[in-house]
Amino acid sequence: MPTPVKHAPDLDALAPEDCASDLPAAEDAHRRGKAVQALRYPSPRKDARRRSPPARKLEDLLSSVSLEDHDDTQATQGALGAADAAEELIAEKAVADQDYQEQVNELPLLKPGEKLMNHEVGMGFRVRDGYKVCYDIDYIVVEKKRAALYDKDKIWVYVAKWPAGFSWMYWTDATFGEENLTIGQCAIRFGMATFSKPFGVQTKEIFLDSRMTRENSFVIAIVTDDKDQVMSRQKEQNADVYRVWRSEVPNNIKQTIQLRELMNIRQRSTHVRWWEM
Repeated sequence: MPTPVKHAPDLDALAPEDCASDLPAAEDAHRRGKAVQALRYPSPRKDARRRSPPARKLEDLLSSVSLEDHDDTQATQGALGAADAAEELIAEKAVADQDYQEQVNELPLLKPGEKLMNHEVGMGFRVRDGYKVCYDIDYIVVEKKRAALYDKDKIWVYVAKWPAGFSWMYWTDATFGEENLTIGQCAIRFGMATFSKPFGVQTKEIFLDSRMTRENSFVIAIVTDDKDQVMSRQKEQNADVYRVWRSEVPNNIKQTIQLRELMNIRQRSTHVRWWEM
């Protein structure tokens, strides 16, 4: 069973100077291992029968195709190789998606007013459309009142455990800076990074301006050294901030994630995956 979700002690009150970026050794370990081996389209549980998609091959080919390459033959061969790898990846994704859906259908469907303790969440849960899910330090609860507008056939899926990475993130529709950029636009324009903080936790943050500093960034996830995801009291109490679950990402945010990951590949970043620290 997963460890109960808990607040990080006074995490938001910590000064930026108390924090440090990931050590080079940690980045090297991430580059050599986790980023290469992690499942690209994981189901809620690991499945030893399903082989990993050829994502490493695709990443290498994309990185090798230069946009400024004047050798048409070389550029064409590289593009065709990347296309072949992409087709393999898509085929593997189809298998993974089918496996994912089969396992999702086994997750408990919570009723209106039902409370679920955090240590009972397990792999996750499902909720019918129109019912709001509320979060507490010890439990989650589904509100009894249903929204006026809802899709009677829609069921929201909340997957709480993945083979790698975190399960949900904080998001906001607020805008930032003189240009009134959205948080998604900031992620594309300025990027994001993982930082280490006291109390044995790491934060993943989106930079909000071209200075790319922690003093002006937005924390989307907080994960302990034990790989447990924790709440931010400040974010939970902010009416402009809400959770986006990895298993239910809106299309506009999904496009931002895909574009940022492609940019990370092209820039040979050590932190390619959005949902991983």
